[in-house]
Amino acid sequence: MNPMLMGSRIHYLRRVSSTNDVASELAYQGAPEGTVVVAEAQDEGRGRLRRRWFSPPGGLWISVILRPRGGPIDALRITLTAGLSVVEVLRDLYDLKATIKWPNDVRVKSRKICGVLSEMDSIEDQMDHVVLGFGLNANVNEFPEEL
Repeated sequence: MNPMLMGSRIHYLRRVSSTNDVASELAYQGAPEGTVVVAEAQDEGRGRLRRRWFSPPGGLWISVILRPRGGPIDALRITLTAGLSVVEVLRDLYDLKATIKWPNDVRVKSRKICGVLSEMDSIEDQMDHVVLGFGLNANVNEFPEEL
């Protein structure tokens, strides 16, 4: 991926079902690599295994369309690399002692603060696109009791 392409198109929405759903639809419509979808809130944010992801106003809910070369097996590498990148940013820029709970959770003080979700579509044995979603509880102070 050419880093200059990242964010060349940004879709900002107040509220969506899921930024990954919006980005996936854009990818199927031919949106270029690096297209970003950002929402203030998600009503149906999800994590791995379609688990509910609490996504109220205040957090960072972002999805990016990637069009990598390679086969479906390479999608896991994208998820792992993205999680490591979030940890590096939190450590280097914010001095937070972030860790990873493999394969896709970022934790600070034993609390999950970020999830990374990649969803891929392929044509035969080649990836067509990957939607890489990040949910970061940046400015969320109140959580449902079950979380």
